[in-house]
Parts: sequence; structure tokens; C-alpha cells
Amino acid sequence: MEAVEAILQEVDKLKPNEKLQLLHQLVDRMLAARPTELPTIADFDKYIGIGKGVWETDAQTYINKSREED
Repeated sequence: MEAVEAILQEVDKLKPNEKLQLLHQLVDRMLAARPTELPTIADFDKYIGIGKGVWETDAQTYINKSREED
């Protein structure tokens, strides 16, 4: 992560419009990346159901109670 920290220190020196330009260019590069380089839905499928039982209640019941408290 040293490289990332060094880059961020340089980014801090940029003017706001330059930071925005950099952000746009980074996003464009990420979007242009090959699909194998980006996470896919399949990558997240392995987490389905991992939290089952954590709340020890039905998810909808939990949400409804949470909304009532607000």
C-alpha cells in the first residue's frame, strides 16, 4: 500500500478541478477494464445466506421494528 499512499499524497497537492479530472479518468479506466478484472455477481453469490441466524428473527420483522423505532 506504500504506492497508494504516495499517490494519495500527490493527489492532495492537486487543485479541486484537477482532482475531479483525475477521478473521471480513473472511473473511465475502471469501466474500460476487462470484465474478468472486475467483481461479478457470481463473486458475491458465495455470501448468500451467510448472515442467516445472526439476528435470530425474521428479516422483515426486524426491519419493521426498526422503522417503528424511528
